Amino acid sequence: MIGVKTRKGQYFSFDAITSIIIFMITMSLIVTYWFTIQGVMTTNESDAYRTAIRISDTLVSRGDPTWDGLESWVNKIPSNPEEIMIAGFAENTSILNQWMILDLEDLVGSSNSGFNTGNYNNLKRVLRTGYDVNIKIYREGAFNGGEGTPWYNIGLDNYTNVNTTVASYNRIIIINTTSGNLVRGNLQINIWDN
Repeated sequence: MIGVKTRKGQYFSFDAITSIIIFMITMSLIVTYWFTIQGVMTTNESDAYRTAIRISDTLVSRGDPTWDGLESWVNKIPSNPEEIMIAGFAENTSILNQWMILDLEDLVGSSNSGFNTGNYNNLKRVLRTGYDVNIKIYREGAFNGGEGTPWYNIGLDNYTNVNTTVASYNRIIIINTTSGNLVRGNLQINIWDN
């Protein structure tokens, strides 16, 4: 056939350059995603995060000395913290006792109201941590990711304006109220190093 021209492909055509650019962008996105995931995994494996989980597990367990209807381990914080084996709010099951929570909030307080430094330091000893601690308990519907108003706020709560990493751990709880009703809520433990 005379007059028929065939086109030959070229190695550095527009298609080849476009595919190389797309490949490089894809690789950079994958590498960025990989390092972000690795950073999150490192944060979740940090000592502070593990400590927050441990404290949360302790608080939802049965305390020792146990609640006898009038007193519990909480009453030993001011004078005999070394006699406290487990700082837990639970009664016979995993249902938390509101009386103990109230007593602890009265003894320790928070940065906003009635903070007692001596009792706070004893609480840290009982919880076996050197980190600063904040314990917040929210009623059902008030948690909103920690943005709601807590029902109880125990310990320091000045961690929002500090230039440090805060490890926060949240869990759903059930509280036996002082009136005998069972109420769902959220327990939030915040840990940071000052």
